[in-house]
Amino acid sequence: MSLMAAVAVPGSVRAMSPSNPDVIVVGAGAAGLAAARHLIDGGLTVMIVEADSRIGGRAYTESETFGFPYDRGCHWLHHADTNFWVGYGQQHRFDVYPDDGEEILFSEGRPAPRAELDDFFQSIGSILEKAWEESRGMPDAPISDYLDDDHPLRASIESLIINDWYGLEPHEISAEFVLNDDDDNDWLCAQGLGTLVAHYGRDLNVRTNVEVSEVKWGKNGVTVTTNNGSIRSKAVVLTMSTGVLASGHIRFTPVLPQWKTESFHAFPMGSYNHIALLYKGDVLGNGPNKYIIPLANDKREPGLASNVNDTGLIMIYIGGDLGRELENDGMEAAIDFGAQYVQSLAGTGSGSDLISGTFTRWSHNPWTLGSYAAARPGGLPSRESLRRSIDDRLFFAGDACHPEGSSSVSRAHDSGVEVAKAVVAAMT
Repeated sequence: MSLMAAVAVPGSVRAMSPSNPDVIVVGAGAAGLAAARHLIDGGLTVMIVEADSRIGGRAYTESETFGFPYDRGCHWLHHADTNFWVGYGQQHRFDVYPDDGEEILFSEGRPAPRAELDDFFQSIGSILEKAWEESRGMPDAPISDYLDDDHPLRASIESLIINDWYGLEPHEISAEFVLNDDDDNDWLCAQGLGTLVAHYGRDLNVRTNVEVSEVKWGKNGVTVTTNNGSIRSKAVVLTMSTGVLASGHIRFTPVLPQWKTESFHAFPMGSYNHIALLYKGDVLGNGPNKYIIPLANDKREPGLASNVNDTGLIMIYIGGDLGRELENDGMEAAIDFGAQYVQSLAGTGSGSDLISGTFTRWSHNPWTLGSYAAARPGGLPSRESLRRSIDDRLFFAGDACHPEGSSSVSRAHDSGVEVAKAVVAAMT
């Protein structure tokens, strides 16, 4: 069986689980899969329940839309020097490779000279350095407070924050969170990052299409109520997004302490999506795997990945208010917006070269309610509360729980490993 076939067959991840395991893991994304593996290695019995029909969470690769692997969620392997998935991919003969990092600045509808790109990044660095200096020793505030209204690059840096980095508007995100973040040294996976994560979880005991409605916890253990009955265990590892945790869709009995519920809201989920458009060829004419950055006059001008893997695919990254509007307007409106935006860069002739398109709507996915989390202004200290377990019964893991920087599938994995170690220590 081929690698792609092995990860596509639901039965390959659906072995029988113990009816009353030591630990229930809720969520089969990177954090849940990593937690489960390390709990099993620690000698505990585990059941993983997943509300969706597949494993991987926001790491999701599919080939149905375009006929080749397309990442609907996570795409880059950030922090490659410490990223678990890079080594895992190499070990299992995936085609993982460094992103060449080649970026092109578009100014007035055409590529700008390299010197202008260098000047652009130098100016962006100066803006962030100035913000860092001004924010030192001050109460945490929105990053928007440190952006000069009159700076000629104000719209460009807002576009980067919203559409490329966090999926939130500058007034919605902590300056401290932004200014201490670092995502250098990115790699890619030709088969798709979602394929890589699905391969990692291919032989774990996962029960899909199982929706959790209530978690009862106390000195005698935990009872998890689902649409497929109730399960008892000694502890539960909760790996849902902060969006799901904050929504109240899962009832906790007794209710969670206030410090815990406040931590969910301190890390809101951004709206970060792709408009993916397949063209007959390289309509922008810059070669494969180029990242286009607009010298923006408006923060709603997004960046895009052009001619991904030499397929003709363009992925436009949309976040913040624009992302939420397009999610609400629906697929057709988003594709139309994307096609018109590409035309503004490539010229009117590109429209006839468009084959098909799609749009991800992660905020409308009931199992995620957003793309990934970032700290609201003043919210960063709540990360310790988000990470903290309750009475050695309720444990929390996920990309938002990692103690460093922004959310990523790498940090989701590491959070799952860390929590598994804590559970094993508490129970053995």
